[in-house]
Amino acid sequence: MCDKHPTPSSDDWNYMRTEHLNHILDSLPSLEQNYWQDGYTTGIHNAWIRTVRRSGRNFHIDRSKKNRPYITLKDSADDPIGVVTPWNVPTCTKTAGRICQNKVKTQEILHTAGINVPWYQVFGPDEADEAFDTAFAQGRREVVVKAPSFSQGLGVFLNVTEQDFKDRFQECVEMQKERKREPSVIVQEMVDGFELRVTIVEGEFFGSIVRIPAYVTGDGTHNIEELMSLKNEERQKDRARSKRLLRRNANMEAFMRSNSLSFSDIPEAGERVLLSAISNISFGAETANITDIISEEIRDTAVRAVAAIPGLYTGGVDIMVRSLKDDMPRVLEVNSFPHATSFIYPTYGESINPIAHYLDSYYAQHKFAKGKEENFSSKEKQLLSSRHDFCKLKLQLFPTED
Repeated sequence: MCDKHPTPSSDDWNYMRTEHLNHILDSLPSLEQNYWQDGYTTGIHNAWIRTVRRSGRNFHIDRSKKNRPYITLKDSADDPIGVVTPWNVPTCTKTAGRICQNKVKTQEILHTAGINVPWYQVFGPDEADEAFDTAFAQGRREVVVKAPSFSQGLGVFLNVTEQDFKDRFQECVEMQKERKREPSVIVQEMVDGFELRVTIVEGEFFGSIVRIPAYVTGDGTHNIEELMSLKNEERQKDRARSKRLLRRNANMEAFMRSNSLSFSDIPEAGERVLLSAISNISFGAETANITDIISEEIRDTAVRAVAAIPGLYTGGVDIMVRSLKDDMPRVLEVNSFPHATSFIYPTYGESINPIAHYLDSYYAQHKFAKGKEENFSSKEKQLLSSRHDFCKLKLQLFPTED
C-alpha cells in the first residue's frame, strides 16, 4: 500500500533528468551532507522572527485572525520603521507585489527589458482550438498551461501533450472561474534543463539554491527499495528531513513506470537513480547551495530580472538552465517574497541567511535616510553602494517616455 503524502503544487515539479542530477552533484565542492539539529525551524515566517530576534534589533509582532505574523521593525529609539507582512518585505511596493503575482505582466516586463524568457502566448477562455494550433504548430511536443494570476503552483500544468491539451486548458479555465477570477490561459513552451532559485537582496546577488528530487545511489548489491530504506536511516539523523522520508507513493510509482524502473532493480555501484519529478522536501527532495559555482550570466540575469520590476528590490528568481555554467539562462518567474529556509538549512553546502542580509541593508538605508549620522561601517557603505548601483540599473531598464 502506498503511503499518503501531501499533494504537491505544480511549483514542486522539476524538469530534472539523470544527467542533470549527475552534473549538479559532480559539480559540488563536497557531497558531505548537513545534519540540522538544535535551532532548526520550519516556515519562512518563523525564520524571519528568529533572525530578527537574534539580530538584537527591536521589533514587535502582531497576529492576524489567521495567526499570520506582521513583524514591525523598530529603530534603537523603539520607533517603528517598517513592517514585514506575511507577503512582502518593507521595501517591496504594492505595485511590485501585484506584478509578480501576474505571470503575464511579469513576462511582458522582462521581455521588454531584454531578459530571456520562454515563448508564451495568452488566450481567452474560449480559444482552446486556436491555442492548440499555436502551441503545436512548430513541432513542440509538450507545453506548459497555466493561469496568469495564481501562486504556489496553482493552475500550472507541465508536460502537456496534444492528447491532453484541451482537457488541461479547460481545467485551468474552470479553476479560475471557481475562484471568481476573469479566466485566461497562458500557453508556454517547455524548456529543456533544470530549475534554479536565485535570490537578490536589496539589489545585490545573494545566493542560489537548487532543489534535487528524491534519488538513490547504487552500491551494486541492494535494490532500489532497499537503498531507499538505507537512505532513510541517514535522513532520520537530520531534523530537517527526519519526518520527510523516501516513501513509495502514487507519484513516485508513476515516475518509475514512465522511466521503465522497478523498485526491485539493483543499480550499479555509484549509479544515481532519480525516483521522482517532485522537488519538495516532503517528498524526499534535497537542496544544495550552489552560490559559488553558477555562471556570471545566471547571476546577472537574476539581478536584471528583479531590476526590471518596478518597485522591487528584493526577490527570488526562478531560472531554467541547461547547466550551472549556462550562458543563456531563461527566467521563469519572479517572486516578491523569496523563501529563505532552503538557504539556511541546505542538504549540501554552506548555510547562508538572506533575511539577516536584508536586515543589515534595510537598517543601513534607514540610517542613511535619517541624515543624522555621519559614521558608517565599511559593510554599511558597501550595502548602500550596492543598492545605489541597483537603482541606476533599474533606471536603465525602464522604458523612456519622450
